[in-house]
Amino acid sequence: MNSFYNVSELVAIDCETTGLNPKQDRIVSIAAIRFDVSKLALDKFQKAECMVCLVNPGCSIPAITSRIHGITDDDVRNEHSFRQLAPEIRRFLGTAPIVAHNVSFDCNFLNSEFRRAGFEGIEKNKKFCTMATAAATLRLQRNTLDYVAEHFGLKRNGQFHNAYEDAMLVSQIATEFHLLERRLRS
Repeated sequence: MNSFYNVSELVAIDCETTGLNPKQDRIVSIAAIRFDVSKLALDKFQKAECMVCLVNPGCSIPAITSRIHGITDDDVRNEHSFRQLAPEIRRFLGTAPIVAHNVSFDCNFLNSEFRRAGFEGIEKNKKFCTMATAAATLRLQRNTLDYVAEHFGLKRNGQFHNAYEDAMLVSQIATEFHLLERRLRS
């Protein structure tokens, strides 16, 4: 488990996909939020640099998956493919440390998509996982994003798993872990 205490800039990410297998399924939405965890801890209204993309996966989105994230084939029909968006996404992520709730899920999908598009993945970026940190430190009954967010008094605005909203919750949860570690070390 990585410590949120000595880190400053992070990129919170979340991907919505057509399924659970990064080798065969595709990303339909990605959000990335670049923020400074120590500044966000001081100023909850700190402006962060954001990137949000709907992605045409080049295949149908199963109805069962659409019920989870609310994204349908019609929503992505006229959007760019990941291959077209890859240069911009890769540039935005750069070498910054990545934070996500279940970071391996999002990073495995991004790495698969980057490879298919002919780009270097994010294997070298340092990774932080709010789900693993919650499991190791909070001892909650569940470690879902919504459950951990609720533990910190954070709530989502919509009914679906929206990539932007999930990435925003991740940035706020990472900030809460930063503050928690700061209190424990004082």
